[in-house]
Amino acid sequence: MRTAEWALATILCATPLGANECRAPKNAVKAAVICGNVRDPAGELVADVELQLVNKDQGVASEVHTDGKGDFNFGSVREGVYNLATKSKGWKLWWPVKVTSSRPMEVCKQPLLVELSVGGCGGSVRKKGYRAKW
Repeated sequence: MRTAEWALATILCATPLGANECRAPKNAVKAAVICGNVRDPAGELVADVELQLVNKDQGVASEVHTDGKGDFNFGSVREGVYNLATKSKGWKLWWPVKVTSSRPMEVCKQPLLVELSVGGCGGSVRKKGYRAKW
């Protein structure tokens, strides 16, 4: 493979993900409870962002808004693979999340750090020990 082809392939594999126009990572973030906080690209907490868990079979399974500190908690959600998305104007997010337990929990023990993107493809979801595989 020539250098230019290799560079283009590398850029395409590293493209962030979005809803209809972007690819999703091959591996989902695993969590017993989908909770955490939302930040903008500068790292600032973002209040009143509408988040959705979207399931390919059910469509939108659950919706929440971040509170004044940018925190969110979906509470009890059925086990399965979802995409964490936002419908809030001006923000982009589309990331796979695997819910591993349906047991309700009051405390967010393993918070997810959700970073929104401003345009096009984008956003990310992180937690300790997780690395997205493209």
